[in-house]
Amino acid sequence: MSRKAKDRTALEDRIGYKFADKDLLERALTHISALSGGNRAASYQRLEFLGDHVLGLVISDMLYRAFTKANEGELSRRLADLVRKETCAIIARTLASANGFATMSSSSSCCAASSPAPGVRRPDAVKKCISSSQ
Repeated sequence: MSRKAKDRTALEDRIGYKFADKDLLERALTHISALSGGNRAASYQRLEFLGDHVLGLVISDMLYRAFTKANEGELSRRLADLVRKETCAIIARTLASANGFATMSSSSSCCAASSPAPGVRRPDAVKKCISSSQ
């Protein structure tokens, strides 16, 4: 088994999910700088575009249901606050910490291993962030 396949298997074991499309997983994890020839379509950037819009839709739905009396302007401001890069980074660090993953430190370029936080689940991190914006 190649090192790449071993790393992929280790990731799947760690997160408890087996990816059906290994090529798609490979693309999702590939930064443009790792490609020779700069073939942007083979990097994660197209998936990032799609993911950004799926995230926006999901958060919009959660806000729409949570703030039944809010007007469009208020919902738009809340959405912008929740999907901006800094907020997503906070949620990613919370999720990584809850699951014992290494994350990039915002103050340095090295990875810091996070210890698991018992009882924290993915929806809880997002709900906490939405409730803190109230």
